[in-house]
Amino acid sequence: MPTSAHPEADALDTRYGQARTRRRFREGRLIVIFVAAFVVLFGAWAIWAGYGSTSSTLGEDVVGTSIDNAAGTVTVRFTVSVDPGTAFHCAVEAQSEDHSIVGWKVVGYPATTQRQTDHEETVRTVSPAVTGLINSCWVD
Repeated sequence: MPTSAHPEADALDTRYGQARTRRRFREGRLIVIFVAAFVVLFGAWAIWAGYGSTSSTLGEDVVGTSIDNAAGTVTVRFTVSVDPGTAFHCAVEAQSEDHSIVGWKVVGYPATTQRQTDHEETVRTVSPAVTGLINSCWVD
């Protein structure tokens, strides 16, 4: 009495090296290889994301603004927090009542030994402004 539902297929598999135990072993080995590759790639990504990225932290805070529409200027006073020894740039902008940009200025700052520095920048405007702000700051 045959031990399998398909004795002919079992005989051919055995004859040509495709025994079910070998097939299971090969499938298991492939799974282990894929899992190991995933772990290695994930580990490499985690190292790159954690240590390979820039470690400088940068934060800015607007302290106040002065608007002089007669002179066509907006003065923005702000504080920047950055790791000592890090140079950076900031984009200062003036906005109108409908939030369109009416003045723009990019300013570079050299590295200092202090973590927190105060700054004041005056931006020329092309039409009346209602506010001034820091669009963004970035490290060099």
